[in-house]
Amino acid sequence: MLATGGITDANFTIKGFKSWETDEGGGYQFTLYLDGRKFAWVHEDGNGGQINIAYFDKAASPVRCLSTWDNELILVSPDRALLNDYIRAQPRFVDGANTYTMTEDIWIGRLVDTYEFNKRLARAKKKGLTFRLLTDEPCNFRTIKTQDIPMATRQLDAKYPHNYQFV
Repeated sequence: MLATGGITDANFTIKGFKSWETDEGGGYQFTLYLDGRKFAWVHEDGNGGQINIAYFDKAASPVRCLSTWDNELILVSPDRALLNDYIRAQPRFVDGANTYTMTEDIWIGRLVDTYEFNKRLARAKKKGLTFRLLTDEPCNFRTIKTQDIPMATRQLDAKYPHNYQFV
């Protein structure tokens, strides 16, 4: 098992993201970086099944680690072992009333969701100030077409008194 101390989701960066629609919802592919270093190529074809992850350290000597799926000891590249150990250290994934052991697929899905949210938010912030009502879902936000915070605050206070926050 490799030490994963100090690694957080923030250490991982998505670059070259492409997505497409499929009959099953949608697929995507991108290069995953860890601390600025090419780490893996990720491909989700959008037709069901597992996400495909190809690690860039194939020439490195294999190491042993526990699989995130079934806790079997497997022989893998050091980067895959690092990601497996990191994912195994994550809390269980909560989806409504259900909880699941964190897996590569769930973790990558969460990373992609965060990437897409941040991209949408950055586009919206170019148009004005972003806010959400306290009753909105955390992943939703709204835009008021101004960069003037005092003016936006007056308008929002009049329309949504004590029921909003800036994003």
